[in-house]
Amino acid sequence: MKTWDDWSDFEVNKAVANIVREPWINMSKKEESESALHIIDCNGGYGMRKHSYVDYCNSSSDMWPIMISEEIIVGPSSEYKKHMAIGAAVIDEDCNICSDNIIYYHTNPLRAVAIVFLEMNGVRP
Repeated sequence: MKTWDDWSDFEVNKAVANIVREPWINMSKKEESESALHIIDCNGGYGMRKHSYVDYCNSSSDMWPIMISEEIIVGPSSEYKKHMAIGAAVIDEDCNICSDNIIYYHTNPLRAVAIVFLEMNGVRP
């Protein structure tokens, strides 16, 4: 059975981009990076192409807008010595996390957030 650990950062980044970007945008691996996506927007207007690079798993400037809009929180977890990301977190009055939240632990906090975002959108490994 495949798990999120079987997915490279590039695969996670591409899955996130498929949700947040238009489907007609061309995505490929950035040459100098193992994880970043090179995005070419062929509908840039007047036949122009717009080029950009995103790396949701390793760039807070790429992941932060998603974290805010989707209400995903992240913080340290002493239990697993990893970071914990919680999707659309519901926390009770005693500061306990409700059990129906999507939670993921990883050493890379941005990757944990990206995976929670994917699970919130029905993507499974």
